[in-house]
Amino acid sequence: MSPFVRRPTVRHADRVLARSVFALVLAVLTGTMAVRPGSDAGEVSFQTTRSIAGGQLTLAESPEVAVLDARHRPPDEAVGVLTRDQEGRLVPCGGLAHPLVGVPFYALGYAVGSLARGLEELPARRPRGADGAPETSPEQTEFSAHLIVSWRGALLTAATAWLLVLITRRLGGGRRTAWLAGLTYPLTTFAWAQAGEGLAGPTGAFALVTALHYLLRVRERYERFEAPQLRVLLCIGGALGIAWASDMALRPAALVMLAAAEVIVARGDRRVATSRWSPKQTGKARGGAAFAAVVAPLLVIAAVQGWLDQVRFGSFWVHCPAPAGGHAGLGEWTIAPGRGLLWTAPMLLLAPFGLRRLWGEGERLFLFLLAALIVAIVWPALVLGDPSGRWSFGPRPLLPLLPFLWVSVGLGLTWAAKRLWSARAALALALFGLIVQVPTVLVDDQTYRDLTEQLPARGAEDRWSRAAWNIGHAAPWVQWRVLRHRVSGLDESFEADQLFRGAEAGVLTTKRAREHGFRHLAWVALAERDSSATWIPVLLLLVLAVWGAAAASAGLDPGRD
Repeated sequence: MSPFVRRPTVRHADRVLARSVFALVLAVLTGTMAVRPGSDAGEVSFQTTRSIAGGQLTLAESPEVAVLDARHRPPDEAVGVLTRDQEGRLVPCGGLAHPLVGVPFYALGYAVGSLARGLEELPARRPRGADGAPETSPEQTEFSAHLIVSWRGALLTAATAWLLVLITRRLGGGRRTAWLAGLTYPLTTFAWAQAGEGLAGPTGAFALVTALHYLLRVRERYERFEAPQLRVLLCIGGALGIAWASDMALRPAALVMLAAAEVIVARGDRRVATSRWSPKQTGKARGGAAFAAVVAPLLVIAAVQGWLDQVRFGSFWVHCPAPAGGHAGLGEWTIAPGRGLLWTAPMLLLAPFGLRRLWGEGERLFLFLLAALIVAIVWPALVLGDPSGRWSFGPRPLLPLLPFLWVSVGLGLTWAAKRLWSARAALALALFGLIVQVPTVLVDDQTYRDLTEQLPARGAEDRWSRAAWNIGHAAPWVQWRVLRHRVSGLDESFEADQLFRGAEAGVLTTKRAREHGFRHLAWVALAERDSSATWIPVLLLLVLAVWGAAAASAGLDPGRD
């Protein structure tokens, strides 16, 4: 073999750093996770997981399902996130991969709830609604199951950050900047808030990033004149299948990734078959078999999803249209103060410098893949809309695209570190991103929506337009004022003109008990039900923090390979 064949890019120290990012990010996301989804779409996802765990695809009866059914009528039309099957039974829209991922979490939560019956009982001093009557919202059953299923989003987001470290290293980023890229992805972007929504975004993002990670591994093995491993090829197809079956809007992106796999396999196989340095045991070209190993899992998962949709709805392509106000434009997703990427992920301003570096180093494949993914993810999202509505923080449909953009941010950090002024600018962007994210997780997103809907408006679109484009009404800044109000120990009455700049004077109050104080946070709700059980999350957070800090210290050691 040629002595000029390069060593593997990812080494032991890089894997240690990736594990440190996973532990540190998981500690932060676990410490700020919500006990229950903040939207009806997230609750529908949980109820779907619960039903699948019970052996059925229609939504099983529960108090939550009854409330959701009442909110999403008429029943003979597809509205928002629910519809009816051919027999009139209530079923969720969208793919089944995301609820299926939650089944092991639900099983664990069900077991915990069965053993610790006290956690399932409502607190004795449970706050009532604004009118003084007991609350009748989807917050009444299966506390333990909701709690542990909610952890799924934190785990998937932390795992995505883990893979980002390795991907950035494989594309030429430095070890320290790759570590920073992994840390900043969830903590300075709307991925933090989305991790607790219970929606399919984190699952889709993790699946696509997993496919990219393994594609780069396959390409590196070909560059070293080694045949790709079968399990790696199967993992690529399985990851693309999960993306396909988690969100209909991600199906074009899965096909784009499949095309990238074909290019990598074809080029790599040709390289191995024709190079004089290829070892004899490699034999003839085997690109067709390798690509078939990628396609097979995707075809199986897509066929199962299509068959289930055909059985339930009589169609292979089922999509519930977005509810009123569910469609958004590119401007709203990019520059709007209340939702745009410029505000919810400000470090993306470093991406052009990373892209320029990739172009200069001849990394054409990733650049073409990124361009194709932007079209494949943005266009369906614009056409189909956001089934969860527009009140979810950040441009939720673009979440699966964010990690791919963040690779270029990691490479841009390498450029910024070479100059004092650019390093300070990168630090300022990171701090600004962190400042934007903190209130969105410490203040329930439904609190913001509830308070906004109490303001006088000329209709839902006018109310949403102000929330998106008026910086005095934008979510992060309003939520910062709510946070300051609550930290001061005041009640749940807010002066409208103090929360919303330019609004008429008046008093706004939160209507649902979930929105009172910090009750939406998992550990506050846990302490409210059983204060003796709070040592469990505290111990978990300490273990994750110590593990992450120790791994970071070892991985950043310049003398360690």
